[in-house]
Amino acid sequence: MCLALPRRLLKLLRSLDTRFECPAYEDEFRKSTDKQTVVPLALFTMIAIPAGFAHGFGNYFSEIHRSDAPFEFAFNDPRTFYFCAGMSILALALFVCIACLVRLTTGRLSAWRWELLAALCMGYGSFMLPFISCWHVALLFGQAPDSMWLRDTQGADLNEVILKIVAVTMCCLHIPMRACVLWVVPVAAIMSTTFITAFISESATSFYSQAVVFMLFLFVGGIQGARRNEIHARETWLAETKVARAENELKENAGVLVAFRSVAGTLCEVVLMLDQSLCITQSDLRVDAFFGKKVSGDRFSDKMAEGDRQRFHGALHAATETLGIQSVPVTLELDFATLKVQLIIVATCTQSSPYLVGVHSVEHLPKLESCCIVDDKQRAETTAPEDDDLSEFTQRRSLATTTRTGKVFADVSHLLSSPSMPAELRKQFEDMANIGESEHWLVSADDVELIPQKVFGKGGFGIVVGALLRGHPVVAKLPRRPTRLDSSKYMAAL
Repeated sequence: MCLALPRRLLKLLRSLDTRFECPAYEDEFRKSTDKQTVVPLALFTMIAIPAGFAHGFGNYFSEIHRSDAPFEFAFNDPRTFYFCAGMSILALALFVCIACLVRLTTGRLSAWRWELLAALCMGYGSFMLPFISCWHVALLFGQAPDSMWLRDTQGADLNEVILKIVAVTMCCLHIPMRACVLWVVPVAAIMSTTFITAFISESATSFYSQAVVFMLFLFVGGIQGARRNEIHARETWLAETKVARAENELKENAGVLVAFRSVAGTLCEVVLMLDQSLCITQSDLRVDAFFGKKVSGDRFSDKMAEGDRQRFHGALHAATETLGIQSVPVTLELDFATLKVQLIIVATCTQSSPYLVGVHSVEHLPKLESCCIVDDKQRAETTAPEDDDLSEFTQRRSLATTTRTGKVFADVSHLLSSPSMPAELRKQFEDMANIGESEHWLVSADDVELIPQKVFGKGGFGIVVGALLRGHPVVAKLPRRPTRLDSSKYMAAL
Protein backbone atom coordinates (compact mmCIF):
# COMPACT_ATOMS: atom_id res chain seq x y z
CA MET A 1 0.00 0.00 0.00
CA CYS A 2 2.89 2.32 0.82
CA LEU A 3 4.53 1.67 -2.56
CA ALA A 4 1.32 2.00 -4.59
CA LEU A 5 1.15 5.79 -4.37
CA PRO A 6 4.77 6.40 -5.55
CA ARG A 7 4.27 3.93 -8.38
CA ARG A 8 1.11 5.69 -9.51
CA LEU A 9 2.85 9.04 -9.26
CA LEU A 10 5.77 7.72 -11.32
CA LYS A 11 3.38 6.31 -13.91
CA LEU A 12 1.62 9.68 -14.09
CA LEU A 13 4.92 11.48 -14.61
CA ARG A 14 5.89 9.05 -17.38
CA SER A 15 2.56 9.64 -19.12
CA LEU A 16 3.34 13.36 -19.18
CA ASP A 17 6.56 12.67 -21.09
CA THR A 18 5.90 13.48 -24.75
CA ARG A 19 9.39 12.73 -26.08
CA PHE A 20 9.91 10.31 -28.96
CA GLU A 21 11.22 6.87 -28.15
CA CYS A 22 13.70 7.16 -31.02
CA PRO A 23 16.65 9.34 -29.91
CA ALA A 24 17.37 10.41 -33.48
CA TYR A 25 13.81 11.71 -33.94
CA GLU A 26 13.96 13.52 -30.61
CA ASP A 27 17.24 15.19 -31.49
CA GLU A 28 15.91 16.36 -34.87
CA PHE A 29 12.71 17.69 -33.26
CA ARG A 30 14.77 19.58 -30.67
CA LYS A 31 16.85 21.17 -33.42
CA SER A 32 13.68 22.26 -35.21
CA THR A 33 12.37 23.93 -32.01
CA ASP A 34 15.73 25.62 -31.42
CA LYS A 35 15.35 27.49 -34.70
CA GLN A 36 11.95 28.81 -33.59
CA THR A 37 13.13 29.76 -30.09
CA VAL A 38 15.66 32.45 -31.01
CA VAL A 39 13.28 35.11 -32.37
CA PRO A 40 10.75 35.26 -29.49
CA LEU A 41 13.56 35.00 -26.93
CA ALA A 42 15.34 37.94 -28.55
CA LEU A 43 12.13 40.01 -28.57
CA PHE A 44 11.39 39.23 -24.92
CA THR A 45 14.89 40.20 -23.75
CA MET A 46 14.86 43.38 -25.87
CA ILE A 47 11.67 44.44 -24.08
CA ALA A 48 12.74 43.32 -20.60
CA ILE A 49 16.19 44.97 -20.63
CA PRO A 50 15.05 48.61 -21.11
CA ALA A 51 12.20 48.16 -18.64
CA GLY A 52 14.56 46.63 -16.05
CA PHE A 53 17.19 49.32 -16.52
CA ALA A 54 14.58 52.11 -16.19
CA HIS A 55 13.11 50.62 -13.02
CA GLY A 56 16.44 49.69 -11.37
CA PHE A 57 18.36 52.84 -12.15
CA GLY A 58 15.38 54.95 -11.12
CA ASN A 59 15.49 53.39 -7.66
CA TYR A 60 19.28 53.63 -7.57
CA PHE A 61 19.45 57.37 -8.29
CA SER A 62 16.65 58.13 -5.84
CA GLU A 63 18.44 56.18 -3.10
CA ILE A 64 21.90 57.68 -3.57
CA HIS A 65 20.52 61.24 -3.50
CA ARG A 66 18.27 60.90 -0.47
CA SER A 67 19.21 63.12 2.46
CA ASP A 68 18.39 60.92 5.46
CA ALA A 69 20.19 57.66 4.54
CA PRO A 70 21.96 57.83 1.14
CA PHE A 71 22.74 54.49 -0.38
CA GLU A 72 26.28 53.13 -0.27
CA PHE A 73 27.35 49.60 -1.22
CA ALA A 74 27.65 47.61 1.99
CA PHE A 75 27.50 43.91 2.74
CA ASN A 76 24.70 44.21 5.33
CA ASP A 77 22.65 46.74 3.40
CA PRO A 78 19.45 45.20 1.88
CA ARG A 79 19.64 47.72 -0.94
CA THR A 80 23.02 46.33 -2.02
CA PHE A 81 21.49 42.86 -2.27
CA TYR A 82 18.53 44.32 -4.18
CA PHE A 83 20.64 46.11 -6.78
CA CYS A 84 23.08 43.19 -7.22
CA ALA A 85 20.19 40.77 -7.80
CA GLY A 86 18.69 43.14 -10.35
CA MET A 87 22.01 43.63 -12.17
CA SER A 88 22.55 39.84 -12.39
CA ILE A 89 19.18 39.44 -14.10
CA LEU A 90 19.89 42.30 -16.52
CA ALA A 91 23.37 40.98 -17.28
CA LEU A 92 22.00 37.52 -18.13
CA ALA A 93 19.22 39.04 -20.28
CA LEU A 94 21.77 41.24 -22.09
CA PHE A 95 24.02 38.25 -22.78
CA VAL A 96 21.10 36.22 -24.15
CA CYS A 97 19.90 39.14 -26.28
CA ILE A 98 23.35 39.66 -27.85
CA ALA A 99 23.68 35.91 -28.52
CA CYS A 100 20.25 35.87 -30.21
CA LEU A 101 21.16 38.84 -32.40
CA VAL A 102 24.43 37.17 -33.41
CA ARG A 103 22.55 34.00 -34.28
CA LEU A 104 19.97 35.87 -36.36
CA THR A 105 22.36 38.21 -38.18
CA THR A 106 25.42 36.04 -38.80
CA GLY A 107 24.06 32.49 -38.56
CA ARG A 108 26.68 31.53 -35.98
CA LEU A 109 26.11 29.75 -32.67
CA SER A 110 23.90 27.21 -34.42
CA ALA A 111 25.26 24.42 -32.19
CA TRP A 112 23.97 26.08 -29.00
CA ARG A 113 21.07 24.52 -27.11
CA TRP A 114 18.78 27.55 -27.43
CA GLU A 115 15.84 25.79 -25.83
CA LEU A 116 17.89 25.08 -22.71
CA LEU A 117 19.32 28.62 -22.72
CA ALA A 118 15.81 30.09 -22.84
CA ALA A 119 14.66 27.87 -19.97
CA LEU A 120 17.66 28.83 -17.80
CA CYS A 121 17.23 32.54 -18.55
CA MET A 122 13.49 32.59 -17.81
CA GLY A 123 13.86 30.25 -14.84
CA TYR A 124 16.60 32.35 -13.25
CA GLY A 125 14.57 35.52 -13.75
CA SER A 126 11.45 33.93 -12.21
CA PHE A 127 13.43 32.64 -9.23
CA MET A 128 15.11 36.01 -8.55
CA LEU A 129 11.96 38.13 -8.80
CA PRO A 130 11.19 37.98 -5.01
CA PHE A 131 14.73 39.21 -4.31
CA ILE A 132 14.23 42.37 -6.37
CA SER A 133 10.98 43.13 -4.56
CA CYS A 134 11.49 46.15 -2.27
CA TRP A 135 9.06 44.72 0.26
CA HIS A 136 10.48 41.20 0.51
CA VAL A 137 14.16 42.27 0.52
CA ALA A 138 13.63 44.58 3.48
CA LEU A 139 11.78 41.91 5.46
CA LEU A 140 14.48 39.31 4.69
CA PHE A 141 17.01 41.57 6.43
CA GLY A 142 14.63 42.30 9.33
CA GLN A 143 13.93 45.91 8.43
CA ALA A 144 10.73 47.82 7.85
CA PRO A 145 10.16 48.35 4.11
CA ASP A 146 8.54 51.77 4.53
CA SER A 147 11.51 53.18 6.47
CA MET A 148 14.24 51.59 4.33
CA TRP A 149 13.03 52.73 0.90
CA LEU A 150 12.38 56.27 -0.15
CA ARG A 151 9.57 55.39 -2.51
CA ASP A 152 6.28 53.68 -1.61
CA THR A 153 6.65 49.87 -1.50
CA GLN A 154 2.95 49.04 -1.34
CA GLY A 155 2.01 46.49 -4.04
CA ALA A 156 5.62 45.37 -4.66
CA ASP A 157 4.80 41.77 -3.76
CA LEU A 158 1.80 41.77 -6.10
CA ASN A 159 4.00 43.10 -8.92
CA GLU A 160 6.30 40.15 -8.28
CA VAL A 161 3.45 37.67 -8.79
CA ILE A 162 2.34 39.45 -11.98
CA LEU A 163 5.86 39.35 -13.42
CA LYS A 164 6.11 35.62 -12.68
CA ILE A 165 2.80 35.01 -14.45
CA VAL A 166 4.01 37.03 -17.45
CA ALA A 167 7.28 35.07 -17.61
CA VAL A 168 5.63 31.63 -17.43
CA THR A 169 2.88 32.65 -19.88
CA MET A 170 5.50 33.91 -22.29
CA CYS A 171 7.31 30.57 -22.12
CA CYS A 172 4.13 28.50 -22.53
CA LEU A 173 2.63 30.46 -25.41
CA HIS A 174 5.36 32.22 -27.37
CA ILE A 175 8.66 30.41 -26.83
CA PRO A 176 8.42 26.91 -28.35
CA MET A 177 10.10 24.82 -25.65
CA ARG A 178 9.50 21.13 -25.04
CA ALA A 179 7.61 20.17 -21.90
CA CYS A 180 10.65 18.21 -20.69
CA VAL A 181 12.50 21.57 -20.46
CA LEU A 182 9.62 24.02 -19.92
CA TRP A 183 8.91 22.76 -16.40
CA VAL A 184 12.09 24.49 -15.19
CA VAL A 185 10.48 27.96 -15.40
CA PRO A 186 7.34 27.42 -13.28
CA VAL A 187 9.21 25.22 -10.81
CA ALA A 188 11.79 27.97 -10.27
CA ALA A 189 9.00 30.51 -9.77
CA ILE A 190 7.16 28.25 -7.31
CA MET A 191 10.37 27.50 -5.37
CA SER A 192 11.13 31.19 -4.77
CA THR A 193 7.51 31.89 -3.84
CA THR A 194 7.54 28.97 -1.39
CA PHE A 195 10.77 30.26 0.14
CA ILE A 196 9.35 33.76 0.61
CA THR A 197 6.09 32.43 2.04
CA ALA A 198 7.93 30.18 4.51
CA PHE A 199 10.29 32.84 5.87
CA ILE A 200 8.14 35.94 5.51
CA SER A 201 4.56 35.89 6.71
CA GLU A 202 3.92 39.60 6.32
CA SER A 203 2.76 40.87 2.92
CA ALA A 204 2.28 44.34 1.50
CA THR A 205 -1.15 43.55 0.03
CA SER A 206 -4.08 41.82 1.66
CA PHE A 207 -4.70 39.43 -1.24
CA TYR A 208 -1.10 38.25 -1.78
CA SER A 209 -1.95 34.71 -0.65
CA GLN A 210 -4.88 34.52 -3.07
CA ALA A 211 -2.64 35.80 -5.85
CA VAL A 212 -0.12 33.03 -5.13
CA VAL A 213 -2.84 30.35 -5.34
CA PHE A 214 -4.12 31.87 -8.55
CA MET A 215 -0.55 31.82 -9.91
CA LEU A 216 -0.19 28.09 -9.10
CA PHE A 217 -3.41 27.18 -10.92
CA LEU A 218 -2.36 29.32 -13.87
CA PHE A 219 0.99 27.57 -14.01
CA VAL A 220 -0.63 24.13 -14.09
CA GLY A 221 -3.04 25.18 -16.82
CA GLY A 222 -0.27 26.81 -18.84
CA ILE A 223 1.96 23.75 -18.66
CA GLN A 224 -0.91 21.45 -19.66
CA GLY A 225 -1.82 23.69 -22.59
CA ALA A 226 1.82 23.84 -23.71
CA ARG A 227 2.02 20.05 -23.46
CA ARG A 228 -1.06 19.53 -25.63
CA ASN A 229 0.28 22.02 -28.16
CA GLU A 230 3.60 20.17 -28.16
CA ILE A 231 1.86 16.84 -28.82
CA HIS A 232 0.13 18.38 -31.83
CA ALA A 233 3.41 19.92 -33.02
CA ARG A 234 5.18 16.57 -32.64
CA GLU A 235 2.51 14.76 -34.65
CA THR A 236 2.71 17.38 -37.41
CA TRP A 237 6.50 17.31 -37.42
CA LEU A 238 6.59 13.50 -37.50
CA ALA A 239 4.14 13.36 -40.41
CA GLU A 240 6.10 15.99 -42.36
CA THR A 241 9.38 14.20 -41.61
CA LYS A 242 8.04 10.87 -42.83
CA VAL A 243 6.67 12.47 -45.99
CA ALA A 244 9.99 14.23 -46.64
CA ARG A 245 11.94 11.02 -46.08
CA ALA A 246 9.56 9.11 -48.34
CA GLU A 247 10.08 11.75 -51.05
CA ASN A 248 13.84 11.51 -50.63
CA GLU A 249 13.68 7.73 -50.86
CA LEU A 250 11.58 7.97 -54.01
CA LYS A 251 14.07 10.44 -55.51
CA GLU A 252 16.96 8.18 -54.54
CA ASN A 253 15.21 5.14 -55.99
CA ALA A 254 14.41 7.07 -59.14
CA GLY A 255 18.04 8.16 -59.36
CA VAL A 256 19.24 4.60 -58.83
CA LEU A 257 16.74 3.38 -61.41
CA VAL A 258 17.93 5.95 -63.97
CA ALA A 259 21.56 5.10 -63.21
CA PHE A 260 20.88 1.39 -63.57
CA ARG A 261 19.07 1.92 -66.84
CA SER A 262 22.00 3.98 -68.10
CA VAL A 263 24.54 1.36 -67.06
CA ALA A 264 22.40 -1.52 -68.27
CA GLY A 265 21.80 0.33 -71.53
CA THR A 266 25.54 0.28 -72.23
CA LEU A 267 25.90 -3.40 -71.32
CA CYS A 268 22.65 -4.66 -72.83
CA GLU A 269 20.91 -4.24 -76.12
CA VAL A 270 17.68 -3.04 -74.50
CA VAL A 271 16.31 -2.46 -71.00
CA LEU A 272 12.67 -3.45 -70.43
CA MET A 273 10.30 -2.19 -67.74
CA LEU A 274 7.73 -4.83 -66.75
CA ASP A 275 4.55 -4.45 -64.71
CA GLN A 276 3.05 -6.95 -62.27
CA SER A 277 1.69 -9.09 -65.12
CA LEU A 278 5.16 -9.04 -66.79
CA CYS A 279 3.95 -6.88 -69.68
CA ILE A 280 6.32 -4.36 -71.27
CA THR A 281 5.26 -0.91 -70.06
CA GLN A 282 7.46 1.54 -71.97
CA SER A 283 6.94 2.60 -75.55
CA ASP A 284 10.51 2.86 -76.86
CA LEU A 285 11.75 2.90 -80.43
CA ARG A 286 14.89 1.04 -79.40
CA VAL A 287 12.82 -1.72 -77.81
CA ASP A 288 10.53 -1.92 -80.84
CA ALA A 289 13.57 -2.15 -83.15
CA PHE A 290 14.98 -5.01 -81.09
CA PHE A 291 11.79 -7.07 -81.34
CA GLY A 292 11.05 -5.98 -84.91
CA LYS A 293 7.61 -4.62 -84.01
CA LYS A 294 5.76 -2.54 -81.42
CA VAL A 295 5.72 -4.56 -78.18
CA SER A 296 4.33 -2.12 -75.59
CA GLY A 297 1.70 -4.03 -73.61
CA ASP A 298 2.91 -7.48 -74.74
CA ARG A 299 3.78 -10.11 -72.15
CA PHE A 300 7.53 -10.55 -72.16
CA SER A 301 7.46 -14.15 -70.92
CA ASP A 302 5.39 -15.16 -73.96
CA LYS A 303 8.36 -14.38 -76.18
CA MET A 304 10.57 -16.95 -74.41
CA ALA A 305 10.96 -20.60 -75.09
CA GLU A 306 8.50 -22.60 -73.03
CA GLY A 307 11.22 -24.31 -71.03
CA ASP A 308 12.77 -20.99 -69.93
CA ARG A 309 9.65 -19.37 -68.50
CA GLN A 310 9.75 -21.16 -65.15
CA ARG A 311 13.42 -20.25 -64.68
CA PHE A 312 12.60 -16.63 -65.54
CA HIS A 313 9.80 -16.52 -62.93
CA GLY A 314 12.17 -17.97 -60.35
CA ALA A 315 14.70 -15.23 -61.06
CA LEU A 316 11.99 -12.58 -60.65
CA HIS A 317 11.03 -14.02 -57.27
CA ALA A 318 14.66 -14.09 -56.15
CA ALA A 319 15.16 -10.47 -57.23
CA THR A 320 12.10 -9.42 -55.22
CA GLU A 321 13.19 -11.31 -52.10
CA THR A 322 16.85 -10.29 -52.07
CA LEU A 323 16.52 -6.84 -53.71
CA GLY A 324 19.65 -7.77 -55.62
CA ILE A 325 20.58 -8.34 -59.25
CA GLN A 326 19.65 -11.69 -60.79
CA SER A 327 20.92 -13.06 -64.09
CA VAL A 328 19.38 -15.91 -66.07
CA PRO A 329 19.94 -17.20 -69.66
CA VAL A 330 16.85 -17.68 -71.83
CA THR A 331 15.96 -18.13 -75.48
CA LEU A 332 13.75 -15.51 -77.14
CA GLU A 333 11.64 -16.75 -80.06
CA LEU A 334 11.02 -13.63 -82.14
CA ASP A 335 9.25 -13.38 -85.47
CA PHE A 336 12.45 -13.04 -87.51
CA ALA A 337 15.05 -14.86 -85.41
CA THR A 338 15.77 -16.93 -82.32
CA LEU A 339 18.02 -15.20 -79.80
CA LYS A 340 19.93 -16.75 -76.95
CA VAL A 341 20.13 -13.90 -74.45
CA GLN A 342 21.25 -13.22 -70.90
CA LEU A 343 18.68 -11.37 -68.77
CA ILE A 344 19.73 -9.02 -65.95
CA ILE A 345 16.79 -8.62 -63.54
CA VAL A 346 16.31 -5.99 -60.81
CA ALA A 347 13.25 -5.41 -58.58
CA THR A 348 12.48 -1.66 -58.47
CA CYS A 349 9.93 -1.82 -55.59
CA THR A 350 7.52 0.42 -57.52
CA GLN A 351 3.88 -0.17 -58.35
CA SER A 352 3.88 0.76 -62.03
CA SER A 353 7.05 -1.07 -63.11
CA PRO A 354 8.22 -3.45 -60.38
CA TYR A 355 10.82 -5.16 -62.59
CA LEU A 356 13.66 -3.88 -64.73
CA VAL A 357 15.10 -6.39 -67.20
CA GLY A 358 18.23 -5.88 -69.29
CA VAL A 359 18.59 -8.05 -72.39
CA HIS A 360 22.07 -8.95 -73.62
CA SER A 361 22.15 -11.10 -76.75
CA VAL A 362 24.64 -13.97 -76.72
CA GLU A 363 23.91 -15.86 -79.93
CA HIS A 364 21.73 -15.11 -82.94
CA LEU A 365 20.04 -17.90 -84.88
CA PRO A 366 18.26 -16.31 -87.89
CA LYS A 367 15.01 -17.66 -89.31
CA LEU A 368 15.75 -17.41 -93.03
CA GLU A 369 12.21 -18.01 -94.11
CA SER A 370 10.95 -14.91 -92.34
CA CYS A 371 13.87 -12.55 -91.98
CA CYS A 372 13.18 -10.42 -95.10
CA ILE A 373 10.26 -8.83 -96.80
CA VAL A 374 11.62 -9.81 -100.26
CA ASP A 375 11.97 -13.21 -101.82
CA ASP A 376 15.14 -15.27 -102.11
CA LYS A 377 15.49 -14.64 -105.86
CA GLN A 378 15.75 -10.87 -105.33
CA ARG A 379 18.25 -11.41 -102.47
CA ALA A 380 20.42 -13.65 -104.65
CA GLU A 381 20.58 -10.98 -107.34
CA THR A 382 22.05 -8.39 -104.95
CA THR A 383 24.23 -10.60 -102.72
CA ALA A 384 27.72 -11.72 -103.55
CA PRO A 385 29.06 -15.19 -102.67
CA GLU A 386 30.52 -15.57 -99.22
CA ASP A 387 34.25 -14.97 -98.96
CA ASP A 388 36.03 -15.54 -95.62
CA ASP A 389 39.36 -14.10 -96.72
CA LEU A 390 39.87 -11.10 -94.41
CA SER A 391 42.46 -9.54 -96.71
CA GLU A 392 39.66 -8.71 -99.16
CA PHE A 393 37.87 -6.61 -96.47
CA THR A 394 40.08 -3.67 -97.33
CA GLN A 395 38.28 -3.48 -100.65
CA ARG A 396 34.82 -3.68 -99.06
CA ARG A 397 32.62 -1.03 -97.54
CA SER A 398 31.24 -1.07 -93.96
CA LEU A 399 27.58 -2.01 -93.60
CA ALA A 400 25.65 -1.53 -90.32
CA THR A 401 24.22 -5.05 -90.29
CA THR A 402 23.66 -6.22 -86.69
CA THR A 403 21.59 -8.89 -85.01
CA ARG A 404 18.76 -6.39 -84.49
CA THR A 405 18.89 -4.19 -87.54
CA GLY A 406 20.22 -6.53 -90.21
CA LYS A 407 16.75 -7.33 -91.40
CA VAL A 408 15.83 -3.67 -91.72
CA PHE A 409 18.95 -2.60 -93.65
CA ALA A 410 18.83 -5.68 -95.83
CA ASP A 411 15.26 -4.81 -96.80
CA VAL A 412 16.32 -1.24 -97.63
CA SER A 413 19.11 -2.59 -99.85
CA HIS A 414 16.69 -4.85 -101.72
CA LEU A 415 14.23 -2.01 -102.13
CA LEU A 416 16.90 0.23 -103.62
CA SER A 417 17.89 -2.42 -106.15
CA SER A 418 14.37 -3.53 -106.95
CA PRO A 419 13.03 -2.41 -110.37
CA SER A 420 9.59 -1.91 -108.81
CA MET A 421 10.86 0.75 -106.39
CA PRO A 422 9.60 4.25 -107.36
CA ALA A 423 12.27 6.48 -108.77
CA GLU A 424 11.21 9.35 -106.52
CA LEU A 425 11.75 7.27 -103.36
CA ARG A 426 15.13 6.04 -104.62
CA LYS A 427 16.11 9.64 -105.32
CA GLN A 428 15.16 10.65 -101.74
CA PHE A 429 17.39 7.94 -100.29
CA GLU A 430 20.27 8.98 -102.50
CA ASP A 431 19.80 12.65 -101.52
CA MET A 432 19.84 11.69 -97.85
CA ALA A 433 23.11 9.82 -98.36
CA ASN A 434 24.67 12.78 -100.19
CA ILE A 435 23.58 15.21 -97.45
CA GLY A 436 24.97 12.89 -94.81
CA GLU A 437 28.34 12.76 -96.56
CA SER A 438 28.50 16.53 -96.99
CA GLU A 439 27.53 17.27 -93.37
CA HIS A 440 29.80 14.50 -92.03
CA TRP A 441 27.14 12.74 -89.97
CA LEU A 442 27.26 9.85 -92.46
CA VAL A 443 30.80 8.45 -92.56
CA SER A 444 32.24 7.95 -96.01
CA ALA A 445 33.91 4.62 -96.74
CA ASP A 446 36.92 6.49 -98.12
CA ASP A 447 37.61 7.87 -94.61
CA VAL A 448 37.85 4.35 -93.14
CA GLU A 449 41.03 2.27 -93.45
CA LEU A 450 40.45 -1.31 -92.33
CA ILE A 451 43.04 -3.37 -90.44
CA PRO A 452 41.93 -6.95 -91.18
CA GLN A 453 44.75 -8.51 -89.13
CA LYS A 454 43.05 -7.30 -85.89
CA VAL A 455 39.92 -9.41 -85.46
CA PHE A 456 37.99 -8.68 -82.25
CA GLY A 457 35.02 -10.99 -82.77
CA LYS A 458 32.68 -12.76 -85.13
CA GLY A 459 28.88 -12.95 -85.12
CA GLY A 460 26.04 -14.37 -87.12
CA PHE A 461 26.01 -11.46 -89.55
CA GLY A 462 29.41 -9.82 -89.36
CA ILE A 463 33.01 -9.62 -88.18
CA VAL A 464 34.47 -6.87 -85.95
CA VAL A 465 37.97 -5.78 -86.98
CA GLY A 466 40.30 -2.88 -86.27
CA ALA A 467 40.22 0.26 -88.40
CA LEU A 468 41.37 3.87 -88.69
CA LEU A 469 38.77 6.66 -89.07
CA ARG A 470 40.61 9.71 -90.43
CA GLY A 471 43.74 8.41 -88.70
CA HIS A 472 42.08 7.65 -85.34
CA PRO A 473 41.90 4.02 -84.13
CA VAL A 474 38.35 2.59 -84.17
CA VAL A 475 36.65 -0.76 -84.68
CA ALA A 476 34.49 -1.61 -87.68
CA LYS A 477 31.81 -4.25 -88.11
CA LEU A 478 31.80 -5.78 -91.58
CA PRO A 479 29.18 -8.05 -93.15
CA ARG A 480 30.01 -11.60 -94.09
CA ARG A 481 28.03 -11.05 -97.33
CA PRO A 482 28.68 -7.43 -98.39
CA THR A 483 26.18 -5.92 -100.74
CA ARG A 484 27.34 -5.01 -104.27
CA LEU A 485 25.78 -1.61 -104.76
CA ASP A 486 27.01 1.68 -106.11
CA SER A 487 28.24 4.29 -103.63
CA SER A 488 25.07 6.37 -103.22
CA LYS A 489 22.79 3.37 -102.84
CA TYR A 490 25.25 1.71 -100.50
CA MET A 491 25.50 4.83 -98.28
CA ALA A 492 21.72 5.05 -98.18
CA ALA A 493 21.61 1.47 -96.95
CA LEU A 494 24.03 2.44 -94.16
